[in-house]
Amino acid sequence: MAHLARSFRPLLRRYRWFVVALCLALAAWVVVGELRPPPAPTVPVLVTARDVPAGTVLTAADLRMQPATHAPDGTVGSEIAVGSRLTVGLPAGVPVVDTMLLGPGLADAAPPGWVVVPVPLADPVLADLVRVGDRIDLYLAAADTGGRLTEAELVTTGALVLARASPDDPGASWLAGSGSSDDGVVVVAIRPDDASALAGASGFGPFRAVLAAA
Repeated sequence: MAHLARSFRPLLRRYRWFVVALCLALAAWVVVGELRPPPAPTVPVLVTARDVPAGTVLTAADLRMQPATHAPDGTVGSEIAVGSRLTVGLPAGVPVVDTMLLGPGLADAAPPGWVVVPVPLADPVLADLVRVGDRIDLYLAAADTGGRLTEAELVTTGALVLARASPDDPGASWLAGSGSSDDGVVVVAIRPDDASALAGASGFGPFRAVLAAA
């Protein structure tokens, strides 16, 4: 045993500084780990699990919980979101807030037989002026086709405003869908005969609206 200790002694002397450096590095790593601040607390937030088109009745497969440092205003839980109809299309990973859902109260407020749809408005000023209960006429905004400006096309008259979201409201940027972030969105009730025309025109951009007489 003594012979074995004597044989290791030159080896230890040769590498003693390496051993000291290794011990210091290990001590520094331990100290840094103790001083590192704890991770920020998170809260579970309900988000879309995939790209979901407008009009979808949400199911559990469309949603998932995701940790976030804070929950946006109006965030809802799965008990509210599941079974509700989405007013606009959302990409995956977007928090689901109440302004994105078409609740049963809105449908109940529509005249009998009418359908309820979200409509992006090209004029955010008018979107901010309209109030629930107002009647509006909707026009497809005039377009420039090869240097020739086409006339605005009347899509529906007397649409009943059931809800509104200004650009400053939480989630309004997602409510605008494919339109500009400056668009305002209103949820309106329209006659079923006008629904197909409005749905077809919505692919060309936001609508112009005119307040109609009650």
